[in-house]
Amino acid sequence: MKGFKLLLFTIGLMALTQVISKFGSFEVKEGNLFNIFTISAIGLFGIRTLIWANVLKKVSLSIAYPFLSLNFVLILILSSILFDETLTFTKVTGGLLIGIGVLFLAKK
Repeated sequence: MKGFKLLLFTIGLMALTQVISKFGSFEVKEGNLFNIFTISAIGLFGIRTLIWANVLKKVSLSIAYPFLSLNFVLILILSSILFDETLTFTKVTGGLLIGIGVLFLAKK
């Protein structure tokens, strides 16, 4: 169970890294490639990689890797809230299908 909690933490950290990267992209447009957001995203990516290696010690790859697709769903939600991106019927339906697919793959 501890591996599963760590897996969920990794998924959240992955989504956070993407959101921070998006904030960093706003600064890049102004010519500032190395800003606090992009540097933070790179650091979080490194930390997430180390945590992911630990997850793989505890959870089989055939279970852990499909769970990463939940990031698509999480990013849909976060991008709608933080960046005012539109949630269309197609995006919501796709997110639901991803969630259902992960449930099927996780079932023993």
